[in-house]
Amino acid sequence: MFEKPEEQEKHPENDLNQQERNLHRNFRPGSQAPETTEIDKKELQRQMGYGSKFQGDIGEGVTLRVASDKLGLTPDPRFDQAKHGFDTVFRDPEGRLVVIESKFDERGIKALEGDQMQPSWVERNAGMMQDPGNERFTEGNAKIGREILKVGAENIRRIVIATDSSTLRSTAYEGQADGSWKQIGSWSVLDLEQPYLEE
Repeated sequence: MFEKPEEQEKHPENDLNQQERNLHRNFRPGSQAPETTEIDKKELQRQMGYGSKFQGDIGEGVTLRVASDKLGLTPDPRFDQAKHGFDTVFRDPEGRLVVIESKFDERGIKALEGDQMQPSWVERNAGMMQDPGNERFTEGNAKIGREILKVGAENIRRIVIATDSSTLRSTAYEGQADGSWKQIGSWSVLDLEQPYLEE
């Protein structure tokens, strides 16, 4: 049986669509994060943890802002993100490559799986980026992969930026030579400029 339009409007998914539009409007490109009420904060937390279509955009946008604005890194324009492998590649002020993993998970650094983001993992991915038969391959990625193997994966800076939807904090960790992780900063998501969602 078909529902009447007024009944359809009461469905939770329709409310979710409206809430996503509201969130989207609050984080328009190039705008400073708006003054946030407690209700807005709870809605942002819900959106971030809900698995909505904006969740990936939010995570990537937070990573971009933390890496560039807080850590002083610059995106490597040669990098093309694949479904698997590195989330993104930047350069630090000294010109060194920085491989960055974005985690949208309250477990923080514990969300890494196996040897993910360790030098052995970085080296494997660098090799796959040079293989024309692999999804990670593009001309730009192949150049990055060659550079990683030339300088040695153990010499590549490795940073994980983990965002927790329950606390609205983004924390950055840098990989150490002994395989451990050192926290290098933590910031409120609400204080970051959000340039990644479009009207």
